[in-house]
Amino acid sequence: MNAKPDARVNEAQRTQRPYAMAFAWGGIWLVLLTLGFTAAYGNFSAEGFGRFLGMTMLSAAIVGFQAKRSSTAWDFWKMGVVYVIAIVAVWLISSYGAMQHR
Repeated sequence: MNAKPDARVNEAQRTQRPYAMAFAWGGIWLVLLTLGFTAAYGNFSAEGFGRFLGMTMLSAAIVGFQAKRSSTAWDFWKMGVVYVIAIVAVWLISSYGAMQHR
């Protein structure tokens, strides 16, 4: 008889501190976006910084939740790739919402 594998995942196989890694990527992207836009356009408003902060932290929370719920461990670079996908998706949704209010 074939035994059905246990659906529960061993804690050692999960990502250790997924939210810390995700928010580390959020901090990296917040600094990169802020420096990039400051270099390109000069000073930008507090509203612009608030948008960057919101996008990066929302993306970090989404990716951290995904990594926590995953049955396999995520390394730092895999989380980075998924984070880039998440921040692009959040940016697209945010841009679409901003266009609807104009």
